Amino acid sequence: MSAARHPLTTIFLLHIALEAPIAIQGVWSPAGLPFIQLNNTTLVITKLYSALVLASCITSLLCFTLPEFLPGKRALAIGLCVYHTTASTILFQSPRFIPHTFGPLFETYVFPNF
Repeated sequence: MSAARHPLTTIFLLHIALEAPIAIQGVWSPAGLPFIQLNNTTLVITKLYSALVLASCITSLLCFTLPEFLPGKRALAIGLCVYHTTASTILFQSPRFIPHTFGPLFETYVFPNF
């Protein structure tokens, strides 16, 4: 019998569910992503980044099945936390690169630069 999984272990599956579709589309068809001003350089960088995100999804799937007490599982969770914190900070402070909006209320809000 295997021990019951901790509820927070499902965060690895959430990571896969949210990032795998974009990673797969970025690897096979990066020009189909809704980005502004794509050139050859940005397409190559998008493919490389998508490959890294796809690898993190595969790593998360493999880590999901591991027992809770292994330090490697905790290390991956901490690494994903650092990655998502850094990525969200960079994206909040960057100029618009996706031609979508959430309306005039969200357009007037400016995130502070730290």
